[in-house]
Amino acid sequence: MFGSLVLLLGISFRVCQALSEMSECLSLKIEERNHTGNLEKIIAIFGICIHVLSLGASSLVEEEQYTWHFLLSTLCITLIHRTCQVWNSQPEEKFEFFWSQDQLKLRENLNFQSHSSNMESPDTTSRLNCERAGSSHAQQLRTCQLLAVILVLIAGRLLRSWHQGGVNWVYLPDIAKWLDYSGPHVTKYLQIASVLSVMLIGISFFLAVKPRKFFHFFIATNILMCGISILLFILWHQDQNMPSLDYWQTLMARLVYISLGLTALTTLLVFPWTISLPSSSSLVSKSQKPEIFVVSQFCSGITKNYIEAGTRNCISFVGMVYILCWCLLQLLLQQPVNACPNFILLLQLISMANYFYNASLHQKEWIMVITMYWLGMSGHFGLGNSNSLATVDVAGAYIGLSKHSTVLSGILLFIITYASPFLFLFGSLLCSSFAKGRNNTCTDKEDGNSGYFVLKSIALPCILPLALNSVVLVGFTGILFLMRNHLFVWSVFSPKYLYVCATTICIYIATFFIAVTGLYVNLVMFVRSKSSLPWIHMKT
Repeated sequence: MFGSLVLLLGISFRVCQALSEMSECLSLKIEERNHTGNLEKIIAIFGICIHVLSLGASSLVEEEQYTWHFLLSTLCITLIHRTCQVWNSQPEEKFEFFWSQDQLKLRENLNFQSHSSNMESPDTTSRLNCERAGSSHAQQLRTCQLLAVILVLIAGRLLRSWHQGGVNWVYLPDIAKWLDYSGPHVTKYLQIASVLSVMLIGISFFLAVKPRKFFHFFIATNILMCGISILLFILWHQDQNMPSLDYWQTLMARLVYISLGLTALTTLLVFPWTISLPSSSSLVSKSQKPEIFVVSQFCSGITKNYIEAGTRNCISFVGMVYILCWCLLQLLLQQPVNACPNFILLLQLISMANYFYNASLHQKEWIMVITMYWLGMSGHFGLGNSNSLATVDVAGAYIGLSKHSTVLSGILLFIITYASPFLFLFGSLLCSSFAKGRNNTCTDKEDGNSGYFVLKSIALPCILPLALNSVVLVGFTGILFLMRNHLFVWSVFSPKYLYVCATTICIYIATFFIAVTGLYVNLVMFVRSKSSLPWIHMKT
């Protein structure tokens, strides 16, 4: 166990070091010397140590949700500080990497026209308009970054108030108790609103995908049908006076299971073969530079751009489909009072993904993975879970089952309990697909940024969560050995150790899906590059 911890930490350190070295070659990278940027790193590293040390106190084990809320809130505040620090240290006109693609093309055309006409100065009016448009776009992105983190903080505070949790203050009022006292109708309306909100987010996502093909409409239709089926299940489930609907409820739940599973699997297997990729002519124009290149290097750059562009778009789409399917599954399985918390978790994920997309040039990649990991653990307690076996939702484990099955009910129980960690681990797959900048170019020594993208999108989201969980597992195993004669060893430390072991299984399953998704998509893009660009491979 200790050997695996050392191995995972060593691999994580090497991956982070490689990503840091590769990011230095990006021509549009922010100058690190102008920013300290060490505060969030200190918070992340010390937060991991503080969490492990807190597990040595029985009271902090019982009230672990407060530790996660404190760590997550502190990290979010440091992210806000980091964003303000970066934007205040440079003039907005110098943030060309935040400009839109149309503004970048306009600036390139102006530079080309001035160079071809041998003018000493380009068109001043057009250039000023371009600079103003770029500055306005940068200002909007800065506002989006700040609002995204603030929304995460507000959502986290709402989740903390939804379930009191723990042991010492469980008797205090919270939102879940208030909904129980208000009657089933209020809970049902909130549950329906949560399902409709998730469906609306899914529709907005599919409408934003361009160009849209038949496969996009097929996946969108399946998700909408699953959402409608869940709405029917909720309406039937609330009617306690019609026992004849039990058969149809079970059948409806099974259809949702099958449909969601097939939707996610079909998206993974089929979408990489149907996604629209840039043409070879556009890749050639992007790869042409004033310098003279060797033919093999030139063709290799085109192939890597082709593979990277397709892999990035494909992983983003597949990751979002995973997230939507998982949220709909949780809306079916979770208690009705947890419908809104599931939607709030989705809002947190989308907000943080938006932040890291806009902050990808001045934020370390491992900070993104740690933030997602902490959001998942904080959301785990926000759904009403604790370190006591008494809070496990056993009722939801029998939805869709006509008779008792230990294996099936155990799987459903595991899915319900670890809904939030799975969700944010899938979210790390979505965030990791964001490129470091919009016009990334590296020196010949780095040979493109394809290796950077593979490490960021596949290696880091798989290795770092395993290392973080291994730290907790090894640390708490040592604590449990030292506390073997403690008075609360069976009531506090033993149930917590069961949760730690179950969390380890959760992390391994999620990272396995992330690794399979990334490797399969890269393999398909490589095969398609050989068939779409045969002349390049003949020259190489």
